[in-house]
Amino acid sequence: MSNWIEWRSFLQENEIKTIVSLLPNSKLKILEIGGGDGIKSMLLHNLGYDMTCVDINPWEKQFYPVLKIERNRLPFTSKAFDVVLSANVLPVVSEKKQFFDEIDRVLKNDGIIIHVVPSHWWSIFTNFWHYVFIPKYLMRSILPKKTTSVIPETHNSLHVQDNTRTSSKIRRLFSHPLGDNPSFLHEIFYFTKNSWIALFKLHGYSIVEIKNEPLFFTAYGVFMSKYFKSRRILGRVFPIQYYFKIMKNSDKT
Repeated sequence: MSNWIEWRSFLQENEIKTIVSLLPNSKLKILEIGGGDGIKSMLLHNLGYDMTCVDINPWEKQFYPVLKIERNRLPFTSKAFDVVLSANVLPVVSEKKQFFDEIDRVLKNDGIIIHVVPSHWWSIFTNFWHYVFIPKYLMRSILPKKTTSVIPETHNSLHVQDNTRTSSKIRRLFSHPLGDNPSFLHEIFYFTKNSWIALFKLHGYSIVEIKNEPLFFTAYGVFMSKYFKSRRILGRVFPIQYYFKIMKNSDKT
């Protein structure tokens, strides 16, 4: 793997393997929320799934059609999908109740939900590299034409464009929340497996199955093409993200 595109494609294909292991068959109608460029939907479509992909800010380059939607509103009839999938979308959703309510509305009563979410380890290791690269980022801001950029992996929806004031950008640069929390220190707590479990149970879901990400990586493409054996060993000790398969409780159907 010699470039960023190949590395990202490798990560996406790796995620799809785990997602598919949580699906009962390939004849399912699946809604992916926050698909970005639609690469996951494309890969699942190629495996025989009936895919619909949406995002509030679809990427310009798309591997699969991504429908632009309004925040917290899904333009579909009730009980239209067998599965709803999101990958690293929950951390940036501020109005989680409305988000879950819309998922419940478009999901069949016996449908399943798969949420891929970051772990606290992902936040810790990503922020390690973030602070290592801050001087280079600042130099790039001062001398944009003379400095080579350090490109963070836009890991689905976790890195979003920030159009706020300069003071807010500086504050976010140093507090660097990867989601909707005040700082990455908060996310060390909120991204734990137990915290995600508590969130789902709070909103009326039953946990069907949880799988850990088998591969270690961060949101920065450091050593992209190296240490694959070590990455899998580290992934067992420091799972970077979790795959939650959940269902609505009977009182929500």
